[in-house]
Amino acid sequence: MIKKEELKRLIKDAMDKEEKSIPIYMNHLRTAVFWIGLKDKDVKKVKDAFVDLASKSAGHKKVLEELLKKIEGSPKDAF
Repeated sequence: MIKKEELKRLIKDAMDKEEKSIPIYMNHLRTAVFWIGLKDKDVKKVKDAFVDLASKSAGHKKVLEELLKKIEGSPKDAF
């Protein structure tokens, strides 16, 4: 079992990481594309993958937000 406050902290940490990771990856992508000289079609594939990743990350964050609301609204102190 895990205490409510600890679980809330872990979920908030996961939300924070979801939010911060995509901009970091996109920054690295721009730098990598510049330095390694990928072909245009390969650059598009990589960019499309990151757009998909960003979209999924936003979905993950929403799921975590909903979970956090349920936990905060629960009278339970351990899960």
